[in-house]
Amino acid sequence: MDLQFFGTIETAQGLAHAMLCIDGDRPSEYMLQWGYDGNAPPSPGRGIRAESVWEAGVLKLKPAWIFRTNPSGGLYPTNWKELTAEEQQGFRELRAELRGTPTGGLEGRWTGPNGATGAITFNLPPHANRVTARLCRSWGGFRDWAAEMQSEGAVWFRGHGSRSFGLQTSLHRLGRTRLERYCLDELIRFNAHAEAVLGRRFNLLDTNDYSTIMALAQHHGLATPLLDWTASPYIAAFFAFADAVEKSKVPSEIYAC
Repeated sequence: MDLQFFGTIETAQGLAHAMLCIDGDRPSEYMLQWGYDGNAPPSPGRGIRAESVWEAGVLKLKPAWIFRTNPSGGLYPTNWKELTAEEQQGFRELRAELRGTPTGGLEGRWTGPNGATGAITFNLPPHANRVTARLCRSWGGFRDWAAEMQSEGAVWFRGHGSRSFGLQTSLHRLGRTRLERYCLDELIRFNAHAEAVLGRRFNLLDTNDYSTIMALAQHHGLATPLLDWTASPYIAAFFAFADAVEKSKVPSEIYAC
């Protein structure tokens, strides 16, 4: 089962915001990422891919890879030669033990070299509120709804082929939450294929090239961590109908949400 937790970690640089992700097909690997907001001492985002084991209700984590941020803001795995002597010692000695909380989260402590330690607290993300769909029995009714929404300040619309769909990316629907794994695996392979077909190179350290590859992946049906949005309710309606027709479920009614 895929899981994603959000919380905080006590570090030597201050309290860090943190995220813990587990993919459904790799339950023994956890990805832990953390970073600081503008009120804390400046520090780049960091990440650790950890091996995990449950023992007597305790989740035990030890590092398998250390990640740093590249110039475009993404995480990349470091090799042993890139680590300082202090980081190498931390890699060998860093451990974390977490227990489940009554609310479904995790809490515990990490320990490191020279007696360093800090608290870790994670909570499950809150459940997204379901959108109440309004039934439009005609195209005129849909136009009235669209005009009303725009007059109330709505600026983004998403077309769905079914009102039962949630606001979840195609990657998350596969039981995936670890973005670093996606970017270092599927996206790299897709980039190689795109370069071969298009006859051009993409520099994934360049934000413009990176955005182009992500857009191409989304457009051609590769599962991505992106959601499509539009400023036009009519464009959203087009894709909602196209999606429904493609699935051979031609709608007899229009749902606006």
